[in-house]
Amino acid sequence: MLKKLYLILCLIAPVVASAQSREAIRFGDFENWVTRNVHESGIIGGADRTVYAIGPTRTVKGASYTPDAKTPWATSNVVAKVAGVTKCSNAVFPDTHPGHGKCAKLTSMIEHCKAAGLINVDVMVPERSSWAA
Repeated sequence: MLKKLYLILCLIAPVVASAQSREAIRFGDFENWVTRNVHESGIIGGADRTVYAIGPTRTVKGASYTPDAKTPWATSNVVAKVAGVTKCSNAVFPDTHPGHGKCAKLTSMIEHCKAAGLINVDVMVPERSSWAA
């Protein structure tokens, strides 16, 4: 009896396994990125910064940005505007992988912020990239 049950399971298992399908995660090949060009506030140096997001290829100027609903990806990259002061942080960005296209490069860094020569702040910026199913 056990041999027959084992034989039936061995015959059915491949059929059940082949019925499952795989679907690629949108933008999971990391070939498409949203590029945001932001000018930080003059009180903290007024640098021009580039901040990236994984999603449909496009370029956005300025701090105002709404993530595209088509992308399930989120990163730790941020543009913050507090009390009229704009500051950017970018720890996840596209990197070229020779012979294989682009990949997501995740870095940890320390952001330095000096406001009007009076306030010095160093912040550890961890990298993060995640997706929601």
